Amino acid sequence: MSKKALVQPFGMILIAFAFVWLLSLGEEYVIKTRVEPVGMKLNDWLNDFRFWGRVGIASSLVAGLLWYWLAQRKFRIDRLKNRDRRWFWVSLFILPLVATGVAVYFTKPVQEGAWVANAAYGISALASYYFETAMFSPLAFKYTPVGAERLRFWEAVLTIRLRRNK
Repeated sequence: MSKKALVQPFGMILIAFAFVWLLSLGEEYVIKTRVEPVGMKLNDWLNDFRFWGRVGIASSLVAGLLWYWLAQRKFRIDRLKNRDRRWFWVSLFILPLVATGVAVYFTKPVQEGAWVANAAYGISALASYYFETAMFSPLAFKYTPVGAERLRFWEAVLTIRLRRNK
């Protein structure tokens, strides 16, 4: 396997770690102030929240790496009509979506602020999968994720501006 082929999965892993970090920031500044657990201490509830949040992000990483592997190794483009695999990309959203549902179901009950935790679960898992695949899909499928063309355009603009400033 070439070095270039390893860069994209490594980038997906970095995005997953970035979302774990963002989840911990959100926990610190948003969730601690809005959630009121029932029958347990806030720190115990936050440990539960961290665990399930990481499960959602891990499921998005699995879905992203599965997308990468299938797009790189299994999907063949021998005809123009075979190039559109968006239906499969969208169907892989099921993994982080199911993980979010499991997290919402198994998180200990709260008296107030459950919607904040549930939103954090959904946003972190689904956005992680989206950014992993939008930024690091294989070349033949790099514009398959919805909005990837616009996202990559702004990435190029930012890269050019940063190079000019050096």
